Amino acid sequence: MARIFIIRHGKTKWNIEGRLQGAENDSPLLENNVKDCKELAEYLSKYDFAKIYSSPLKRAVDTAEMVVSHFEESKKVEINEAFREVGFGKWEGMTKSELKSRDGDLFKRFAARKYGAEFEELGMEDFTIAGKRFADGIKKCFEELGEDENALIFSHGAIIHLGIKTLTGNMNMTGVDNLSSTIIKPTADGRYLIESYNQTAYIKDRTGFTQSVSM
Repeated sequence: MARIFIIRHGKTKWNIEGRLQGAENDSPLLENNVKDCKELAEYLSKYDFAKIYSSPLKRAVDTAEMVVSHFEESKKVEINEAFREVGFGKWEGMTKSELKSRDGDLFKRFAARKYGAEFEELGMEDFTIAGKRFADGIKKCFEELGEDENALIFSHGAIIHLGIKTLTGNMNMTGVDNLSSTIIKPTADGRYLIESYNQTAYIKDRTGFTQSVSM
């Protein structure tokens, strides 16, 4: 059975600072990602991947290249726009504490992914459209895989959360940790199931991990 492994990028400076890091901004990966990516690679090396994709954003590409560099066999990382992070418009770069104090009610709706006209005015990407973009990318990836082939995707917290909800219809998921692994598989009747979600057991020291439905 084909499977897709979805990885959230490594920790960045903005993750630690609690800043919204969307489709228009990047901050550098932290140095401790070197060790963590190697441990993730050791876990992933148990599987063979026919395709490896990354969001075009630098934090995802850098994570992908760092992980893939530890594979015994050289693998090409393909850029795929479907897995780009959600655009957060004028809120990008702001901290959660700033937004809570300034726009408390609106931030609650944002955290609950309740998109409205106010968010459009801020220049944010529509959450429904973003989730469909990611879900369609996953579906297309499955169409290109053989029956027992695997694919590996490096993406971002908010779009993984929204996209998997859209793909599976499961509305009760938490956010995902940096460098976490989520596995999706198709069913014979055309549905998509979560085989595992937000797994990080392969990381020996999880100090400073950031779980979020954004960034």
